[in-house]
Amino acid sequence: MTLFIVLVTEGVALLQPTSTVTEKKVGLKYHAAIQTISYISVITGFSFIFYNKVVSGKPHFESVHGKLGLFVFIYLLIQLVFGITVAFVPRIYGSVARAKSLWKHHRVFGYVLLVLVWLTAQLGVRADYMYNNFTFYLVFLFWKVFVACLKSFFGYRKVSEREIKTTVTLSWNNKKIQLNFKEFPRGFDEATVKDLKEKCKLLTDVPIASMKLQVSGANMKDNTATLTSAGVCKNSILTLNGEKVDESVVKQTASGNPEEYGLMTRIAKVVDTLSDGTLEQISEFEGLITKAQKKKKLNATDKKTLQDRGIFLSEKIMQGLISLDGVECPSTFETARQRRREGVKLSQALLERVDKSRAIPLVQFRLSSTAIPYAKLRPYQKECIATTVTEIERGCRKQIVSLPVGNVIMSNLIPRIPCPTSKATKVLLLAHRTELLDQAHNQIIRYNPNLIVHVEQGKRKVDIDKADVIIASVPTLGRANSAKIENYDPSLFKAILIDEAHHAVASTYMNILTHFGVYEPDSKILVWGCSATVRRHDGLGLSDVFEKITYHVDFMKMIEQGYLSSMKVTTVNTHVDLENVGISKNDFKQSELSRAVNTDTRNEVIVSSWKKYAHEQGRKSTLVFAVDIDHTVKLCNYFLKSGISASFITSQTPALTRHQILQDFKDGKIPVLVNCAILTEGTDIPCVDCILLGRPTRSNTLFQQMFGRGLRLFPGKEDCLLIDFVDNFKRSGSAGLVTIPTLLGLSTREMINDQDILALEARAVKEQQDGEKEIQEEQERTENDPSLVKLRITQYDTLNELMADLSGSNELRNASHNGWIDIGTEKCALHVMKKGYVVLERKGNIWTGSFRYENNNYRAKPFSIPLESDDMTSAVRAADTWVQKKYGNILRQTARNAGFRQHNISEAQKRALSRYKIEADTMTKGQAMDLLVKLKFGQLKIWKDQVKFDKAKRKVEGKKSNAAVLVRNRHMSSVAV
Repeated sequence: MTLFIVLVTEGVALLQPTSTVTEKKVGLKYHAAIQTISYISVITGFSFIFYNKVVSGKPHFESVHGKLGLFVFIYLLIQLVFGITVAFVPRIYGSVARAKSLWKHHRVFGYVLLVLVWLTAQLGVRADYMYNNFTFYLVFLFWKVFVACLKSFFGYRKVSEREIKTTVTLSWNNKKIQLNFKEFPRGFDEATVKDLKEKCKLLTDVPIASMKLQVSGANMKDNTATLTSAGVCKNSILTLNGEKVDESVVKQTASGNPEEYGLMTRIAKVVDTLSDGTLEQISEFEGLITKAQKKKKLNATDKKTLQDRGIFLSEKIMQGLISLDGVECPSTFETARQRRREGVKLSQALLERVDKSRAIPLVQFRLSSTAIPYAKLRPYQKECIATTVTEIERGCRKQIVSLPVGNVIMSNLIPRIPCPTSKATKVLLLAHRTELLDQAHNQIIRYNPNLIVHVEQGKRKVDIDKADVIIASVPTLGRANSAKIENYDPSLFKAILIDEAHHAVASTYMNILTHFGVYEPDSKILVWGCSATVRRHDGLGLSDVFEKITYHVDFMKMIEQGYLSSMKVTTVNTHVDLENVGISKNDFKQSELSRAVNTDTRNEVIVSSWKKYAHEQGRKSTLVFAVDIDHTVKLCNYFLKSGISASFITSQTPALTRHQILQDFKDGKIPVLVNCAILTEGTDIPCVDCILLGRPTRSNTLFQQMFGRGLRLFPGKEDCLLIDFVDNFKRSGSAGLVTIPTLLGLSTREMINDQDILALEARAVKEQQDGEKEIQEEQERTENDPSLVKLRITQYDTLNELMADLSGSNELRNASHNGWIDIGTEKCALHVMKKGYVVLERKGNIWTGSFRYENNNYRAKPFSIPLESDDMTSAVRAADTWVQKKYGNILRQTARNAGFRQHNISEAQKRALSRYKIEADTMTKGQAMDLLVKLKFGQLKIWKDQVKFDKAKRKVEGKKSNAAVLVRNRHMSSVAV
């Protein structure tokens, strides 16, 4: 019974209401285990007591101690059943939510039970039986146990309360207020933004409706979000903007509710902005338009100024409309609802004035639909457009171009695309993110003021009949069973343009292209895509959408020609080990990667490195790439703690807030901006002069997208500093970490400090040429030796050397976990058990794939696999993806470490190898299968080099990197479809 008292006390103490969410989850398991043992103890003890009473023939449970003990035992059983059903079978109470609401009763009953247990124990200790039958020391020991239980219970509550005592600082009205989350009903881990706002309302008398809370520069708008997901952490500094309630104004509202006053305050701020500053700007804009009308000729600069000002005013008013639309007024708040209607009416009137003024010069200075003389294009832009038009005339209707920047080309290409029919005059432009849609809209209007351009996204409506160009959101049009796409008549469109076209084989894009019939043999619609990285993360090619790459200019050439900013490179070794981080879709698993890199030490390294290499050198705009939302928030907070004005954006940042933060960053108000997976594509922030790569990756494409954000030219920007934080990752059979050295073909162990990327490229090219020369000399020496010409398998020194050669090249092992076998340097194959063989072959600079059925003759014509690539690694990954989709049920059998491969060689394999005069008794089944695949696909014709030379060649090639993606002088198709 003593054991029962100790266990039941500890079990109750584990689940206190002051515990954090994490403590509760872990504590629930321990609570269940401890209470189970305690129930076993009390049942055992109670059974002994009952048996003793029966044997001795004494009265049963007549004392107060006995009766209370029996009552406690029954109470205990009821509490046991109640706790198990609430925790594990909650639906018997109607719903999970209902069961959760009953949990507090279980906890309260547990406290009552604990008091009764202690009281029963007290009565038992005081009984004459205890003093008559036990020594003083045993009684004293029982008292010690009882006191220890009391100390444990109340001491545990004290520790829990201390641990949950988390504070943040609230800055309001030039005051600093400390918020202690011990006072919050749900504690820090469970507290929501709404809980925080209610607490702030009590402290400041600012209505929640007009309250604006910010953390790290980001608005906290989602009231249902937890504080941690909103970016609040221990010792954060929050900023509150708002005004106290004016009681005289509240009385004038229909409801007399302070919250209605708060809504009216929000509405008034939007209306005041439109009425004051915006009204003056519109009047000034109208005056400029009137002056422009009187001029006989308006130069290109003045036209652009008018167009940009008109676009700016329209967007500003639209932001006001969106802000008013976001004010939710309950039906009882009649005064606030009326104020909002007046604000919307004012905004619409102002927008009509701007649109009317914008239309005047566009009509007067209408341009030809075939030429745009004021668009001063760069030579490569003109060449790209000319090449595209030439390819159209040759009949190529599915083209993709590889360029770091393409919006200008796309905008100027639109009027130059010939119409295949008199009806087909419209252009559909596809993009997958809001930023890309808005950028495309602004660029097209800028270069084509005579065209009517509409955007199709969510609630943004289009007039398909009137529009010349429709910029459509891929998620809006391309989702399964989309109703909006049915409004589009394919016969009215001459072209479909795709921004960030490496996404084009996704199902949403394919749904749109299928609707427009671009795969039909008689289709006349041009499909044209543009991307800086014409390569997919999963290795699959884009040949299902595009026929060929018609134009390509790489980063290095554009930097050299001055079309992109020069770049300085610095690498910093973090010493963080990524060996245990899992791999998914050829890159690190995000959750595991975040746990590995989101540490205090590494975050401090990033901030201190930025201070040393960027801040002290006068860098003004730094863009930081993090792994996930949690890493983004914590990294931003490290900058703030260091006294640096920083902000962050994630996928959870509201659209308007994101727009404002980006604008502040562009205006230089925020020197450091942290993001994750938001600014990797199509974001135009030319002021960026420093990139921090805090997110490790194994993807060449993602890495180039990240550092490409700093390559845009900007007035006063001499170059962009790239700080690459290099972690440790060397795993057998897996592709390595992508860094600037690996992209250039340099050693990954070499640390780089403030070196120009063009100089690094030149050094990489020289090292590559030296290595190739050494290989060539060794090759010539070997080929001139007549004793090596007739080399055969039997001439290997040992069977182990033959087996080592059969295991495949390092590149193959790094590229895939499947059992790929290389046949020379131009071919490799994968045996798909009972199905056939995937064969990859290099023709020129391009790797292509085919599949041969196992039961077909070798000379039977194979069918091609939809992949093309400039390197074997990408080709192998694409082939693995194809095999997974087609034969996913037998994928385990293709693995290099499949269990059957270790079995003894079969008799059928021995007979097959005996035809080549190979004695293979000691081989495994997997080794024999690999050797037969090699022989089947031509290994005997190319097996001329000896093992010694192979080792020497691999040693020389080890000095080179197979991922020298950034090095130039490669074929145009190097960024392969």
